[in-house]
Amino acid sequence: MMENVVVFLLVIFAGVLMAAICFVIGAWVMFKGKAGPGEGFVRTPKGQVFSIPDAEQAEDFPAESETAVAERSKKFLEGLLGGGVK
Repeated sequence: MMENVVVFLLVIFAGVLMAAICFVIGAWVMFKGKAGPGEGFVRTPKGQVFSIPDAEQAEDFPAESETAVAERSKKFLEGLLGGGVK
């Protein structure tokens, strides 16, 4: 009779342990999906973390004209290819 109680308690303990492990793994997976840059599962980031502004704030950024982007690309390609990109 005592052996049955011990086996029963061991089975219950094993089930609780498995549930706790699954809970921690699920919490970690959920955290990794929603964590911001530099954010840790247990620790908090030190200092400010770089973040990309939302769409509402993006309007405040100075917009480069297409010609400025084309000039920078041309300059980059000239340096990459070692000279005359026309």
